[in-house]
Amino acid sequence: MIHQYNYIHTVHVKTSGTIGQTEEGRCNFDTGCLQGNIVSLAFAERLGFTSSDFKALTHKEKFGGTSATGHPIDPIGALKLTWYHKSSVKVFSNMRFLVIEEANYDLIVGSDSLYKHKLMGQVNFDIPARQPDYNKIKERASTSLFKVFLELS
Repeated sequence: MIHQYNYIHTVHVKTSGTIGQTEEGRCNFDTGCLQGNIVSLAFAERLGFTSSDFKALTHKEKFGGTSATGHPIDPIGALKLTWYHKSSVKVFSNMRFLVIEEANYDLIVGSDSLYKHKLMGQVNFDIPARQPDYNKIKERASTSLFKVFLELS
């Protein structure tokens, strides 16, 4: 039996050349991808982009990461892509994608974009929605350490 998962979609992505021309690609809506949005180098080339079209990586993006399967995520640049799902009227314009040499999908839309653009229900681990209040954490930690210090004195 073939299962249809709601997080793998066929999307249409605008090519770099002809106005209005799109290329169809397989896209994974990955709630566990905290690296950002990802596009495979092969798909970027199929869209007509070359390395001269790549944007510079931010300081954070340069460090890359590791996928859940243990594969390295080493971005070589970034692209702004415009895409849509064929069953929707909503177009996502100029969304930033990190270009990596090898990927299991043409595109991966990460958790931040999924939440920001309401593409899926709220991510169950709630990372993008609720950033930690570091001042409160620091305050709690110092209070706890103070109590421990008093008990040891």
